[in-house]
Amino acid sequence: MDACGRVDGAGGGPPGRADGPGPTALTAPLSVSRAGASRAGSAAPYDGPVISDPSPFTVRAALRRQAVLTVALLALAVILVVGALGAVPLAGMLLAALMAVLAVMRLVLPTAAVGALAVRSRAVDAAVMLVIAAGLAVLSTSPNL
Repeated sequence: MDACGRVDGAGGGPPGRADGPGPTALTAPLSVSRAGASRAGSAAPYDGPVISDPSPFTVRAALRRQAVLTVALLALAVILVVGALGAVPLAGMLLAALMAVLAVMRLVLPTAAVGALAVRSRAVDAAVMLVIAAGLAVLSTSPNL
């Protein structure tokens, strides 16, 4: 017997009993490698692909989550270049069109698809973007502004 009252060779059973491992006994860990998977001495081959979950913290994952916003920001960059080259009324109309398209996308697409464009309720987001689009369209077609 050892200091805990277990008989030599006894696993996790109650003290003084030699009936083998109890319910708290640890099993051998599962090891997975490119060559195969086995459980402590077993030679069962693993022929499937090694699956690695892609990290949600990569740039690719962020761009995938925010695809609508990324495309909108790229369009905004193009519109700013158009405005900087001197076609300010055209840039204003393009910006109004972009806001209107984003409002329609907010109405049609699910919340997960629009990403950071979903700030408030669907109707409020779309209404705010449509009001901004209308204001930009009116201001960009007004003479002498």
